[in-house]
Amino acid sequence: MARGSITELGPDKWRVRLDAGQTADGGRRQASKVVNGGRRAAEKALADLIRAEEKIKQQRADTLRDFIKSWLEWKEPSISPKTVSVYESSLKRIPETMLRLPVRAIDGRKLDDLYRKLAREGASPYVIRQVHSALRSAFTTAVKWELIDSNPAIKASPPSIPRSKAIAPTAVEVARIVEAAAEKYGKPMAAFFALAAMLGTRRGELLAIRSSDIDFASKKLAVNKSLIYVPNKGSMLKSTKTGDERSLALDVMAIVILQSRLDEIASATGAGFTVVSDPYVFAGDPTGATAWHPDWPTHAFSFVCKALELDYHLHQLRHFTATQLIAAGVDIRTVSGRLGHADPSITLKVYSHSVQAADVRAAEIMGEIVSPKKPKNSLKST
Repeated sequence: MARGSITELGPDKWRVRLDAGQTADGGRRQASKVVNGGRRAAEKALADLIRAEEKIKQQRADTLRDFIKSWLEWKEPSISPKTVSVYESSLKRIPETMLRLPVRAIDGRKLDDLYRKLAREGASPYVIRQVHSALRSAFTTAVKWELIDSNPAIKASPPSIPRSKAIAPTAVEVARIVEAAAEKYGKPMAAFFALAAMLGTRRGELLAIRSSDIDFASKKLAVNKSLIYVPNKGSMLKSTKTGDERSLALDVMAIVILQSRLDEIASATGAGFTVVSDPYVFAGDPTGATAWHPDWPTHAFSFVCKALELDYHLHQLRHFTATQLIAAGVDIRTVSGRLGHADPSITLKVYSHSVQAADVRAAEIMGEIVSPKKPKNSLKST
């Protein structure tokens, strides 16, 4: 129980102090205040400190469930809808027995027990890391709100995610995929896969491209948005993953593909539709006002690859772009810029194997340059 004291410092001057007990690390939680006035003013100030402490204690008694609910409501306006959805689905994996515990009762060991339980139930290391990430963010806020004294997630040990090499299809396989997509789904899907392989954009970034993002005169494409799908909310636009806009140079083939897509959309006017002034390049309706559902090209890619007996997923077209550019000798900063990585070090980390392969070729080139050359046979004078 909190204990308070009033000490007279001088005429009509008092110090009120509240001892609120021990913190988790063995220290003392105290609050004090200097009050001017009579004894009654000092007593009132102490009563205010006690009421504030009782309010904090009440908050600290909140269950993990109550806290998570409050935290998500507070956090939602400052993060993307997709992140909110990931947090919600991750936190749903917390068992009822843990949700009923007070926030202060959660420690590193309980979180480790949770991670082991999820692993036994078949959750992948990636999924468990998502749960850990959501809890760590939540408990960071709990510390700021003074509900707990330290973040228990920092002391927990979630499983590491095995780093795998970024595998990409070959140029021949990409050509087969594009051709098969045209046969199965038509030219628009083939165009999507071709541009994804050529530009290295993320799925949502390519789906968000509208006519106004293309500068045909300067052969530039502005990538500044991403289309995402959030369960129970539908498709919506957000900023790119890094929050930055980037400009991609377009070659002749990319220009032809993009122009063809817009021409196909414009032709809908002949069928009685009114095309919007700024249509999506990959529109899901004849007017160009609505983009494809984000899952549509993913499912189509999986179907095509399965039919071709290839084991790839759509994101690996992005790997194709990176590995091809690195193999061609394009510098890492340029590759990173086209991919939209926040920093070239990310590109180096993800595609280290491609960089190593390029380094071997670089060594061979330098060896050819500096190796002694055999002198040409000169004509002997007679």
